[in-house]
Amino acid sequence: MIILQHAVLDIRTPSLDEIERWFSQVDPEKQARLKSLRREEDRVRSICADHLARTMLAPHCALPPERIRFGRGENGKPFVQDFDVFYNVSHSGNFAACAVHC
Repeated sequence: MIILQHAVLDIRTPSLDEIERWFSQVDPEKQARLKSLRREEDRVRSICADHLARTMLAPHCALPPERIRFGRGENGKPFVQDFDVFYNVSHSGNFAACAVHC
């Protein structure tokens, strides 16, 4: 069976506490990249996209969102480590979106 799910998050809705908690779940390498972004809204948009991906992937991986680990393939495309599930995120303006296929 093929499962395809998608979700959109308005980045204006999470509280600062939620953004900080979600940021703490990001791996250290990505945290460094996010800290280097000049615009706060770019950082928030990326954190929200990461959170959305983790939240959507967690049930398919039978893990809590904070335990989802991402890797990067040879072409730089991110993937979920240790699981055969596919996803893609996009963010623009006030929105972050994620689609999951497994």
